[in-house]
Amino acid sequence: MDKKSWRLIIPPGPKGAYRLAQLDDYLDLPRNKFLWEAPFHFCISARVSKKGIHGTWGYGFWNDPFTIGSGINGTVRRFPTLPNTAWFFYASEHNSLSLRNNLTPNGFLTGLFASKYIPKWLFIPGSLVLPLLVLPTTAKIIRKLLRRFTEEDNHLLKIDPTEWHKYEIKYQEKSLDYFVDDQLVYSSKHLPVGKLGCVIWIDNQFAAFPADGKISLGTLKTEETVWLEVTDISITKPSEAKN
Repeated sequence: MDKKSWRLIIPPGPKGAYRLAQLDDYLDLPRNKFLWEAPFHFCISARVSKKGIHGTWGYGFWNDPFTIGSGINGTVRRFPTLPNTAWFFYASEHNSLSLRNNLTPNGFLTGLFASKYIPKWLFIPGSLVLPLLVLPTTAKIIRKLLRRFTEEDNHLLKIDPTEWHKYEIKYQEKSLDYFVDDQLVYSSKHLPVGKLGCVIWIDNQFAAFPADGKISLGTLKTEETVWLEVTDISITKPSEAKN
């Protein structure tokens, strides 16, 4: 168990400028070198400075699907891909991040995307239709198409995130289980595909891909300093837990 504590801080500022504070273990790695796949057990204690922070924050695992280009040292090459995630995720009301109309699009959620692998070369012709996403009719068709390749689960958490809570993700061979303060709050049979990187972050970003096809994204004004504080972080494999 890592007893260190971090406070990730976003300063006040206008919209139009991206502000991010992040801890991760994958920044300079290609996706096939990410460190985590089932089974493992993630544990963290966390709180935020206030409710209703403009933007997103959270902690857990994803495949960093939207990164394009090289890493900091210039050695990493990545292409966009479909999302695979297992995390506790907060998105302010400006966001609409579910591809399914029957799932909660924002709030403080247990979040899961499980996407099929798509060869890199298929994204080349796919990128040609990106400009058409500004058309709601086209965007709705693409949103429906993406559901064929991506399973999704989420569950709205009804807790006060400004208070300290213990959060756990148990990623097992046949289930993904989420715990808050040692109580199971959600379990899914959908499992992320491939290796994942650990990420803990807070930012002022928003993205919306709603049912009406009116896509929007950008950054939000931060009225005051906001923060995410985390401590007692551990990621263990079953073999390590026995030692």
